[in-house]
Amino acid sequence: MQGLSYLRYFIAILLVSVLSACGGDPEFAEGNSPEQNQPEPQPEPEPQPEPEPEPQPQPEPEPQPEPEPQPEPEPQPEPEPQPEPEPEPEPQPEPEPEPQPEPEPQKVTAHLSWDIPEFRENGEELFLSDIGGYEIVYRLTSDSSYTIIDLPEDEYPNLDAHTVSELVPGEYEFMIAVYDIDGLYSDFSDPVITNLE
Repeated sequence: MQGLSYLRYFIAILLVSVLSACGGDPEFAEGNSPEQNQPEPQPEPEPQPEPEPEPQPQPEPEPQPEPEPQPEPEPQPEPEPQPEPEPEPEPQPEPEPEPQPEPEPQKVTAHLSWDIPEFRENGEELFLSDIGGYEIVYRLTSDSSYTIIDLPEDEYPNLDAHTVSELVPGEYEFMIAVYDIDGLYSDFSDPVITNLE
């Protein structure tokens, strides 16, 4: 509204100026009568310009927070000492192989036979009932002692042969003698030497 009043006032001033320049009486311009001559309205005061708003003070920047101190690194634990390696066990000596038993030699057998004596050494007749038994002796020819086998007649009646078994191979000497029921011995026979394999 103030701008509109100001515009009217400006137009009125302009008309007065034009009429004065043309020699007219401004009081009678535009059919104005003396009765209508009224005092000129006082110009409305020019509006005071609105004061510029004072600039708002710039907010002070917020202080930057002080950086937190970096935590000190935790000390690294000292490495545990490595256990010393266990000493290697000394190798056990290989057991010596047990000696293989020597193979038992093959056993051999000797078959002996003789004639039942009928006479004593003095020429007297020797009855079968008077014979008490026989005694066989034998040995390896490399040995010095004999092995004795007693064959009593009551256990071996009418005996005229005998087998000696479980002998090791080798050269043997055999002899035989007869004895009567009284224990009298004849001489041993001549040795018989044989190789048993």
